[in-house]
Amino acid sequence: MVFRHRVGWRVPAAASVILFAGCDGCPGSKPYTPYTLDAGAAASGAPSGSAVAEVDAAAPDGGPSYPPMLGVKAPGDGKSWPLEGGKQVPAPTGRTFETGIVLDADGEGQKDLIAWASAPDRLRGELWYASGDKPEATKTVLAMPADISARGCTPAVSVAQVGPRTLSLDVALKCARPGKDHPSRWVAVVRLGDPAAANAGFAARTRPELGMEVRVATLPADESLTVAVDASDRDGDGRDDISLTPTLTGAVKPLVAGAPTSAILRYFDRPSGFSRDPAEPAASIGARASGLVAEARRKGGAAGVAAGARQLRRLRDALCAESAALVTVSAGSTQCGGAGLEDSTFAEALAGLTIGDPARALAAAATLDALSSSKGPRKKELEKAIAKQVPNIGAMALHTVTAAPAGPKPPAPSWGPLAFEASGDLLVRTDAGVVRVDHASFAEAAVEGAAWAAPLGPSAWQLVGVEQRCDEPTLIAVAKTAGGKVDVSLPVPTPVGQDGLARRGPCTSIPAVRVTPLGSSPNGFVVAVGGELVGIGGEGDKISAAPVGFPLPLDSIARGAARSPDGSTIALPLSNGVLLWTASKGGALWTGGDLGRAWGCVPASGAARLACVVDKAAVIFAEAGHP
Repeated sequence: MVFRHRVGWRVPAAASVILFAGCDGCPGSKPYTPYTLDAGAAASGAPSGSAVAEVDAAAPDGGPSYPPMLGVKAPGDGKSWPLEGGKQVPAPTGRTFETGIVLDADGEGQKDLIAWASAPDRLRGELWYASGDKPEATKTVLAMPADISARGCTPAVSVAQVGPRTLSLDVALKCARPGKDHPSRWVAVVRLGDPAAANAGFAARTRPELGMEVRVATLPADESLTVAVDASDRDGDGRDDISLTPTLTGAVKPLVAGAPTSAILRYFDRPSGFSRDPAEPAASIGARASGLVAEARRKGGAAGVAAGARQLRRLRDALCAESAALVTVSAGSTQCGGAGLEDSTFAEALAGLTIGDPARALAAAATLDALSSSKGPRKKELEKAIAKQVPNIGAMALHTVTAAPAGPKPPAPSWGPLAFEASGDLLVRTDAGVVRVDHASFAEAAVEGAAWAAPLGPSAWQLVGVEQRCDEPTLIAVAKTAGGKVDVSLPVPTPVGQDGLARRGPCTSIPAVRVTPLGSSPNGFVVAVGGELVGIGGEGDKISAAPVGFPLPLDSIARGAARSPDGSTIALPLSNGVLLWTASKGGALWTGGDLGRAWGCVPASGAARLACVVDKAAVIFAEAGHP
């Protein structure tokens, strides 16, 4: 068996400004139209202060209506910057200009300079203001915070005018060894001088000053989070309001990346300071979740919904104070409530039904149940859709085996103690050996040479557990090799419960998450974690994981796996029963009896019977009325 990785793409943290026209998900607005401007490209020929990207001034609410201007690379060696009339602004002592913009920065009607100047090691830097009237008298607007500067990191700095009286400064750090507690990006919103502001309770500003800061925590490799800034007047009071558009791109290996996903944070300028629009980011997150629901109903779009839903929830967790927010804004914490959770989970379940993946549909349905105890329209619709494709089969206990099954009990990973044979007979692994249970008479007899080992893994290494570590974005499988223990990232995002099913809310550490073995290969195996099918394989210390699809290869059938002898059916324990998923005829959810306490379940060929361990006994189940 070959496990093929599907990984997301990586977008380097470049010095770029992303400007958006329109608002993805804002009521009555158009989708985002991104304009990506590379500071290096802009520096190659754009004149200082020129409009390098223009957006329709009549853009709908949610998109910029101000034509933004991107700063340019400092001229020459960066020791001075020319202004109109032959004036020169000298770089501060010990500093070199990197990038800047020439504009009326103090509201006095003449061209001034706002420029970023850095120390030779580039670990320190400041944004400087020089008046066109007295260019030699430079003044510091703001300095790079101590927690942003770090040895081994290279900053990419860009500056842009994003509103009539507003600039943005973006410092993205590319670090050789990024630390988890070190920010990867710092965005500063600078309010330009505005002598005419002394009205309606606002104090006049005589020179530029820091208005707001945004910090983005260090993300795992292959993820990137940019923050676009727009300072269009949203409420018509003639003052710049601030709209932040965080965009998450890529995904942590080995998760499959969804499309780049954005949300909106909006702040209105008030005499007391910036006031956050309470409708955001809930509205933009909710609109994207509603879009996923529409995609889930179409066969052409349903395949990408699971990745899109994960991407949206990941962005939500990055922004919202209810989660471990990775994006913090000096204007205050961001509250999201339940925005997007129900619809994104509903979309994932609906997409599973659309593409014929009942395991994903039922796993997502279980998560939806955990989100709300009431039966809203989404839950009612999903129940009807599931009932059409995944019938609920009432199971009865047909026979309880006398021989006691032996082996580790979940959540410890192992090959289970039960296995059906092609004849329909059941094999039970006991402490004394293997016992065969006749499919017709239920007579029990010892079998020589039929034993199988409990440890899960090839001869070179074994899976000893799957852990949820809340400082990791995915579940971690721990493998024991000749060289010691190896951590393997699984394509299952956190948080989950001990049963492996997704949970919403704060993450809790779980030392052992339940997995269900489904098949083997010379260098690994396939397990189910909740509704996800995962292949884990490798040699030596080089072990990796990737998502796999059903049906599984026939050469991977193994005793003790939750799989029928002919390979066509797998059994997945869920919170409300056991899903029997057959390649040729779809799925059926077996419920009732003692299946709520069952583990180590295996299906017979044709899915006519199901054997599970209940408490300490092996029990054979059949559909009620069909022994």
